[in-house]
Amino acid sequence: MATVNAAAASGVVRPASSARLGSQVLIAMGVAIACTVLLTLLMTVQQRSMSMGDQTPRIPIASVFVRGLIFYSPWVVLAPAITLLGWYQRLGTGNLVWRVPVWIMAVGIAGLVDPVIMTALTRLLGVRSASGAPSGASFLSAVRLRFAQTIALNAVMFLIAALLYHALVYYSAYRDRSRREAALEVELARFRLHVLQQQLQPHFLFNALHTISALMNEDVVAARRVLAQLGDLLRTALDRMDEQDIALEQEIDFLRGYVDIQTARFGDRLTVAWVVDDEARSILVPNMILQPCLENAIQHGIEPLEGGGSVTVAAHVSGASLHIEITDTGQGAVRSGQNGQVAGRGLKNVRERLEARYGERQSFEVGNVSGGGFRVRIVLPR
Repeated sequence: MATVNAAAASGVVRPASSARLGSQVLIAMGVAIACTVLLTLLMTVQQRSMSMGDQTPRIPIASVFVRGLIFYSPWVVLAPAITLLGWYQRLGTGNLVWRVPVWIMAVGIAGLVDPVIMTALTRLLGVRSASGAPSGASFLSAVRLRFAQTIALNAVMFLIAALLYHALVYYSAYRDRSRREAALEVELARFRLHVLQQQLQPHFLFNALHTISALMNEDVVAARRVLAQLGDLLRTALDRMDEQDIALEQEIDFLRGYVDIQTARFGDRLTVAWVVDDEARSILVPNMILQPCLENAIQHGIEPLEGGGSVTVAAHVSGASLHIEITDTGQGAVRSGQNGQVAGRGLKNVRERLEARYGERQSFEVGNVSGGGFRVRIVLPR
């Protein structure tokens, strides 16, 4: 529906607004025509039903139908006029001290236009006047008589039409505002996800460079090889920077590259097992959602142990959900919920991304494993 803008208030209607106004006027006219035909049909049926048992001569059905059309036809003109008035003088905007008298004046004009059109059509079509005016009465006399008979009804109908127009206008404005707010919320959620995803890259890069730095004093050749592997991983991460979701298989391939870098540092102290069902490989997951979990398991679970340990990355489908678990055989969290392994930046980032992306449709659980170790369990909708 219409909104009053500065251009409309100044009398200048922009092309887009002009097209919208024209569309509203045509809709109002179409609705008025449809209502006129429907009400005429109902009135015709009612009068014919009432005269079924009457002994007086029946009025031809065509005559009854024409009278009905004449009675309601003025609103085919008045309905678009109310739309035009509402476009330029909509109540609830601007100066009501000026707008209210305009609408009151419009009620009086509508009350006069209605009998003028009805009288003109009655005489044009040669239909007997339903107002009871003498057959020889002048046009003005017939209009005055019909005006007195219909002014109250026309005022009520005008009020109903005006209220309906304003209700549709404000409902349309509310609906448009709700849509804009919903779109804004979606955009803000996407921006938040983008920021959270970008936070991972410098964190991941810093830890990888730390691994290479440690190798430089031990094995330069291995350090160069790991640096090349890091370059490949960064290239992959950059290529997928704009992708919100990727297949689990792609995420697993990225994790394998990350494990290769860590294996160069840990050697035999680190073992990673992959238990991923074929059905789960094609399911979409948030980009780089598992790397912080695996990194957390290696750095906080395996690295402190002199003999090292193992990490298991498992994924399977159960019903309508994808279940992912990353379990290490490390020392576990000393105090679940307070230790850095639980509340650190990496896992906190993962939790926030999942909540922003899936809301309550996801599950993210972390905790110690009975017998030693730590587990991250993620459940996502398929």
